[in-house]
Amino acid sequence: MRFAPNTTLVTGGASQTGLALSKLFQSAGLPVLFASPSGERAPVGFECVKLDWEDVTTIPEVFDTPHQIRYVYLQVPESLGHDPLPYMQSFIDLAIAEGVQRFVLAGEKGGNAVGARRIHSYLEAQRVECVALGSLGAFFIVVSPMCEAHITHFALAEHSSVSRTRVNSIREKHAIETACSASVEDIPMAAFKAITVSGRVSTHERSGAQWV
Repeated sequence: MRFAPNTTLVTGGASQTGLALSKLFQSAGLPVLFASPSGERAPVGFECVKLDWEDVTTIPEVFDTPHQIRYVYLQVPESLGHDPLPYMQSFIDLAIAEGVQRFVLAGEKGGNAVGARRIHSYLEAQRVECVALGSLGAFFIVVSPMCEAHITHFALAEHSSVSRTRVNSIREKHAIETACSASVEDIPMAAFKAITVSGRVSTHERSGAQWV
């Protein structure tokens, strides 16, 4: 098997959102690796690795493949309850040590927002890039830094649709903030954009879009 750089690992790959996300990567010609408790539930055309949150011995196997995993779509199963960190921390720590650059985090079908929030807090404490998707409200991707030339080009190219206030905000923050819907139906595309966007990302919350 050939070496596959910059692979995205999709946990819960056999779920509806995980499968839809994986198909987006496949269509874009980008490497993707499924992870499931059995390691055998990948559809035809996809590779799969075993990852059982209740069996820590499966965690090192995830990174013992020809794939260079740089991005992780991390679903938090409801079965792990409101405090999934004891089950997932060793995976997160190893992933960071193995060079994972960005996590995109979602509660399983949006159902375990409390547990996902705990994982999000841990990821932020590790100072690793993380985008949190919620089943309600929105999330923000912040792409930075932007040099003045890029800001000016952005303002000129988009002058018909971008307000002066937004251009000034971009200039002050040297960043573009993008708000994206994150309903269950939108999560695969939102996750795809969060993983493939260039630059450093972080998340911000606003009224009506917090984890609940």
